Amino acid sequence: MPCVFANLFSMSDGVAISIIAGLLGVGFVLGFLICGMTARIRARGIEKILLQKKADLENEIKSRRDRAEIDARMAVLEAEEKFARYTAERKAELQMKEEARLSELAKMTFSEARKEISQKLEEEMKADAQGMAMRIQEEAKEDAFTVARKIIAEAIQRCAVDQVSELSTARIFLDNKKLKGRIVGKDGRNAKAFELATGTTLILDDEEEIVISSFDPLRREIAKRAMEALIADGRIHADSIEKTVERVKKIIDEESRAEGAKAAAEAGVMGLHSEILKLMGLLKYRSSFSQNALRHSVEVALIEGVMASELGLDEAVARKIGFLHDIGKVIFSSQGGSHAELGADALRHFGESEEVCRAVESHHAETNADGGIYGILCAAADSISASRPGARLENASEYVERVKGIEKIAMGYKGVKNAFAVQSGRDLRVIVDSNIVSDAQASEMAREIAREISKQIKFSGVIKVTLLREMRCIEYAK
Repeated sequence: MPCVFANLFSMSDGVAISIIAGLLGVGFVLGFLICGMTARIRARGIEKILLQKKADLENEIKSRRDRAEIDARMAVLEAEEKFARYTAERKAELQMKEEARLSELAKMTFSEARKEISQKLEEEMKADAQGMAMRIQEEAKEDAFTVARKIIAEAIQRCAVDQVSELSTARIFLDNKKLKGRIVGKDGRNAKAFELATGTTLILDDEEEIVISSFDPLRREIAKRAMEALIADGRIHADSIEKTVERVKKIIDEESRAEGAKAAAEAGVMGLHSEILKLMGLLKYRSSFSQNALRHSVEVALIEGVMASELGLDEAVARKIGFLHDIGKVIFSSQGGSHAELGADALRHFGESEEVCRAVESHHAETNADGGIYGILCAAADSISASRPGARLENASEYVERVKGIEKIAMGYKGVKNAFAVQSGRDLRVIVDSNIVSDAQASEMAREIAREISKQIKFSGVIKVTLLREMRCIEYAK
């Protein structure tokens, strides 16, 4: 640079000035350009800074907005939490007050009150279940009831037979009072021998008759015939008594076989073993609640046969089962045990089919034997024959006591207003207070009354329990 200025000073003034001026112009332009570039660079830098600040500012604004929303949400949550806490505390406080009030009113502890509430809930659930069970039962019975009633009614109408009333004593009138001395014998030996041979009791009084007492109708019949034979013969002593009794037993055995064959023919049952016919004939001398056992067997056979025919089953098999269902009662008197089971064993011994034996064994549901549809029909026909009006007789005092007992059981339940045993005690009508007994409770009460009657009252057949509940609303217009 010193050399350049030295050269400039060595030139002429005009030229030097021109050069200097040119240099200055170029410098000015360069300086201007440099300044412009610098300014641009600085502007860009400032712009970047401003953009960065703008972005930072926007981020901060957004962050503050998010933070504000979070704070607002937190405030809401805190408020809700406080409200929930307050509600829970209030609920617990009210529950404690209510429990205390209930304990004070009912004189119960909290555990007792809880137990009572649980019982109430259980009762409500039980009521719902009972209602559902009632609906299911009604739906199941709806279709079956009409058909079953028709079959049973037709069977009863077509097959009812006469019944024979039985007594527990037999009376023999004497034309000659002197015969009493022979019958008694010296020191009562003849009377004792007769009682021992027949298994009965002789009652001798001042009247012109002899009373033979026994709860076994067959023994009573043997004793009566033997006594009549001894009186007709006139020779009465221990040896003749024994021989006469044995002879009468053989006669009754033959008659029983004939009676069994006659009854089997009446019932429409064929092909029975002779010993079975004999056992069935012996039922003529037996009764249940004054209903003759043999006539009852014939009736059950006819009824079961009709029902089987209506259902499309084998009528012959049904008749045989109904006819033989009580054969065990003959064996029952000498061996004891269930007459249904003993009868089935006897029938197996004489070669009857297993189907018949199982049905006979199951007709009272005393064993686990599966009698199938024939066993069910046998039980139904047996019940129909035993419970139909006029089938069985009982004296007035027994009837009154049974009716009173049935009504007393029903009156023992809470909410029962009246109870009436009608149709000879076969139908119990129970009237309850609708304000105390609900619909669901009424159904359960009817079942409980029926169960209690089964436990406490001895009866044959079926007792129907009908519970009546009604709401009566009475208003007066003035």
